[in-house]
Amino acid sequence: MFPLESNLYGRSIGKATPHRFLPGGKGGLYHWRALWQCPQIILVEGLFDFATLWQAGFRNVTCVLGSRPNLRQFQQLCGYRGTVYLAFDADPNQSGQQASAELSQRVRAQGVNTLRVELPAGLDPNSFFVQGGDARQFRQLLEAARL
Repeated sequence: MFPLESNLYGRSIGKATPHRFLPGGKGGLYHWRALWQCPQIILVEGLFDFATLWQAGFRNVTCVLGSRPNLRQFQQLCGYRGTVYLAFDADPNQSGQQASAELSQRVRAQGVNTLRVELPAGLDPNSFFVQGGDARQFRQLLEAARL
């Protein structure tokens, strides 16, 4: 069972707003209250990534609902005192990697330790598992994470 939060999230799958998160970007990081005291968290872009990692046994995961955190999410990250693993999508156009690098730099400037997880080209955490990856292999990616 997934953790309950006061924020409701959803994702449009219609043609009018493809790949848009609903109802908007004002909520905080998903599952944050249960995580802020963990020594390490994994930050992913989307709900499918979150759900897949949760199902694989990673309970220290949250999502930003996109590649750029809103102000509330950024403030939550800046108040965190553990290590943040950024496991953003390895997009062919490099947008996930670029967003991860920028966020890492911004959060590090606030005194928070961040490490960037390098997923195989073209994959996000969800598709990593769909393509046959497992929890052990994902842990190896976490261990190999870099600044």
